Amino acid sequence: MTLAILASTITLALPPQLADWGDLPEAQGMSSAPHHDRNENGHGDLVIGAPSAASGVGRVDIVDGETGILLATIPAPGEVRGFGRSVASIADLDGDGVADLAVGAYRRASRDVDGGAFGDPISSEFTGAIFCYSGADLHPIQTIRAKQLGVGVGTDVRGIPDVDGDGVEDILVRVPSGVSRQLESNSVGGAAICSGRGGQTQRVFKAPEDLQFHFGSCAAWLGDLGGDDEVAVAVGSGPSARGGGVTIFNATTGSVLWDWRSPASAGGHHGVAAVVGELELAGGQGGDFVVLSVEQTHGNRVWTITGFGGQTRSKLWSHRIEGFTPNAHLAGMHVLDVGPTPADSLVCVSGGASVDVLRVFGMDGVLRGTVDASGVASAGGRNLGAAAFRVNSAGGDQWWIGCVGGPKRVGGGTAPVGAFLDTSALTLGPPVTVQ
Repeated sequence: MTLAILASTITLALPPQLADWGDLPEAQGMSSAPHHDRNENGHGDLVIGAPSAASGVGRVDIVDGETGILLATIPAPGEVRGFGRSVASIADLDGDGVADLAVGAYRRASRDVDGGAFGDPISSEFTGAIFCYSGADLHPIQTIRAKQLGVGVGTDVRGIPDVDGDGVEDILVRVPSGVSRQLESNSVGGAAICSGRGGQTQRVFKAPEDLQFHFGSCAAWLGDLGGDDEVAVAVGSGPSARGGGVTIFNATTGSVLWDWRSPASAGGHHGVAAVVGELELAGGQGGDFVVLSVEQTHGNRVWTITGFGGQTRSKLWSHRIEGFTPNAHLAGMHVLDVGPTPADSLVCVSGGASVDVLRVFGMDGVLRGTVDASGVASAGGRNLGAAAFRVNSAGGDQWWIGCVGGPKRVGGGTAPVGAFLDTSALTLGPPVTVQ
């Protein structure tokens, strides 16, 4: 059983100490990813991060995708914090024919190497890291430290196609503002491509001079923008009083291909919360992408979804999201490839711990409908839409929509970590809890 994995944008960067989830002390489900059918029951399984478990050390659970029954646990290795802040399914790194796993910890004791064998000697400096595991038996494969990016390396991780040509899928790492070393400032963030074979940093994407604040708010793989094999990565900036936007980089050379700035009125905070790419938008020619931007003035947030042509590098359409006022630190956007062609795909926008509705847009930017998430919210789940991906099953593929849940601090019980979405009716199935 294999899993179809679609790149999407994970939520805007949270502070390194993670969010205060109140009644959900483990923050179970803050990250999630697809996993192969480990128990061979005909349904793909789930990888669920719990970065606040064990007083902030963290943990990763692998659960049955159909029942929520716990199948395996990956404990935090060594001296880390926030293990499970990000998780990703990565194409086969160790050559055994099974997709592997990457797990981020936002603080990690590091040493003066970029990547290397699991368990290399470490020093007392905490910076964050990505830990890669075999999808077959969960043995450790390698550690990605990306020391050039400084603190927060484990905030966001995802697999991308092979950029360095060694035959192994590579890894895109995003860090929020506040990094150092190669990014040369403690007030900016960024992203990097790391080798799937060995973990060494291949390319670092630095903030433009006018966006050196909240850079790294999001990152996305855009693929081939113009049909000429020029592959690209997008890194977002903001929201902040200094402005924000999206910078498109050549993934191979690191050069800047294009910049877009989020418009704002005087005195407002504006910037980008999420980007998704590899789309075929209405009016586009392929290689297109969508940007979720926000402007905040005097406490009022205005959210806009904008489509861009990858080949033309121009705006195709833009629509304000009416009645959408989520927490700016939790907004996210994901692509659901639900139809027979790319033009049939949908963009799912989520927003914030207190919002119980997901909005779904077509490739023309027009609202297709809303998803009532009140059932998940009433069961204690928060931030629905923290992740979205397809899970294969014998009865037909399903779309998982993740949220933050887990054991409750007050009153006992367990909050759900997500639910499956019926993309035809735009309705959620029963909330799923880890058993």
